[in-house]
Amino acid sequence: MELGYSISTLHGFDVTPAEAAAETVRRAELASDAGFDYIQTGDHHVERNGHYLQNVPTVSRLSASYDHAATLFLLPLYNPILVAEQAGTVASFVDRFDLWCSIGRRQHEFDAFDVDKRERVPRLIESIEAIRAIWNGESVSYDGEFYSFEDLDASPKAPDARVCIGGGVEAAVRRAGRIGDAWVAHPRESNDDVVEKSGWFEESGGGDLIVRRDALVLEDGEKAHELVNDAFSGGYRGWDESEKEVILTGDSEEVAAELETLSELGVDEVVVRPMFDEFADETLRNVANARHQL
Repeated sequence: MELGYSISTLHGFDVTPAEAAAETVRRAELASDAGFDYIQTGDHHVERNGHYLQNVPTVSRLSASYDHAATLFLLPLYNPILVAEQAGTVASFVDRFDLWCSIGRRQHEFDAFDVDKRERVPRLIESIEAIRAIWNGESVSYDGEFYSFEDLDASPKAPDARVCIGGGVEAAVRRAGRIGDAWVAHPRESNDDVVEKSGWFEESGGGDLIVRRDALVLEDGEKAHELVNDAFSGGYRGWDESEKEVILTGDSEEVAAELETLSELGVDEVVVRPMFDEFADETLRNVANARHQL
């Protein structure tokens, strides 16, 4: 099982952008040294709560510590030519590159990019088709409802890049099976959800199964459980109390058992996001240690 680190690139206004960038690099290097296999960056825009370090420049900088990188794009917001070129550029710096794709959900981002949110699914599908065409051919033409080009030859190309598609509803999971190389499960998906939805994924074409997990893994496992309970009592990320079970919680031995369970369910990769900055370093080290116990 591979381990990915979903790095938080949102930093509060109490630090400068330069300080935020330096901390992002430091933590990515720590995760690499601990044994994480790859780095993954997210994608948000017009962030109101702090400095959000953007996906492509951030992952390009962090690729200095990794030979495998993944970058999320809220694909309906972008012209696919730009995505193909930017992703192809990132892929040039690493041995393996994953293009993570999501339809997006936050209305203010669609408003800022002047994109009709109701069009996000067909835009996603067309973008993936167009990007793959650009990466796999020369003098490529594409004629879609939203994107069209003729005799286009853009580079650098990334024909070996893996297209990883997120989504939780049945239509989205089956779409990942039809047109993607991997399905990325939402961190709120329980193990039972993963079993059911990976069935839809496999029926529709299948591929690699990637599960995201928030984590708090400490030397003191009891303290980790107490902190998670407190966080959920305070409304952690708007999640339901019952969703505590999906958090990688406890000490490295407990988490090793959970990773083994996920592996037995057919999960190929687990991408980890530390719950709290205060305990992020310890969590990353202990998750990596848990994987070594398998």
